[in-house]
Amino acid sequence: MTPLLKSLVLAVGMALATILVGIPGMPLLRRLKVGQVVRDDGPKSHLSKSGTPTFGGLLFLVPIVVFGLLGPLLFPQFDQLPALTFMMAGFAFVGFLDDYIKVRIDRKGLSVLAKSALLISIATAFSVYLLYFSDMNLVIVLPFTNGSEPIELVGWGKATYGAFLVAFLYIVTNAVNITDGVDGLASSVTAVVATTLGLLSLALPADIDDRRAIAYFAFSMVGGCLGFLFYNRHPARVFMGDTGSMALGAGVAGVSILMGCPWILIPAGIVYVLDAGSVALQVFWYKRTKTRIFRMSPIHHHYELGGWSERKIVLVFCSVAVVGCAVAALSILL
Repeated sequence: MTPLLKSLVLAVGMALATILVGIPGMPLLRRLKVGQVVRDDGPKSHLSKSGTPTFGGLLFLVPIVVFGLLGPLLFPQFDQLPALTFMMAGFAFVGFLDDYIKVRIDRKGLSVLAKSALLISIATAFSVYLLYFSDMNLVIVLPFTNGSEPIELVGWGKATYGAFLVAFLYIVTNAVNITDGVDGLASSVTAVVATTLGLLSLALPADIDDRRAIAYFAFSMVGGCLGFLFYNRHPARVFMGDTGSMALGAGVAGVSILMGCPWILIPAGIVYVLDAGSVALQVFWYKRTKTRIFRMSPIHHHYELGGWSERKIVLVFCSVAVVGCAVAALSILL
């Protein structure tokens, strides 16, 4: 069985596992009454979603974590899967705390300071481990080199790159979190992005580390996202919450880091860039002029208030993601 076929089988298996976890998981979430608290300043059409169970990210996180921890048994030559898995689970835990506080204590959730401190601490631990304590020869793969001329990190280059990775993990995770605002959007877009990362991992030369293991982890995320869509497609029966969006953000960021090309998420994650960028631009412009550029940010809400259905938003944004991923593939393979 070829690595590509194994990846596809894995994705299907993870999708089925996520659906199976949801069979007991969905009734449990409803019994626990962990309903989503909908923003008062969000689209009025979303007010009807109040009470829909959240914490749904656990449905796909459980199978992915199990696979990630068992990974070294399947790929003994690549032992970074547990580190990636623990980092992803750590970010998910921060999201879980945020969701729990919103549902049970204060609808505002974790303070920005507390949330940032926790995320940065986890990102720092992951970066320090990869650069200084793991056996992995972490490198940077440049665009338009087909992975044939990686830059090795030595001396102060490691410390500088480590600081960059902490910021990168923090920014990407929050961008994916922002994208999770319409039924099925974050899971659909992330399935496209993770598929691209997985395919490129298989296509790049395997002379640095076993890229197959990275690819298989990426395809485990693809399966998890597709399985979650069974419950999260419009009209959503469950939301992934920060538990899920933080995990997915950490996952795609971590995979791109292990591939040696975090820059690839600029084109491949163009939807994340647009959504997060629209929020930053809206806030900046409003503080200066007291006027708004968009009807509402992030930008997917701008189109929603313009009359687009949630299904149309998901379809169009996924199409944009496909184009961005095509650009990413060309930039790394040519």
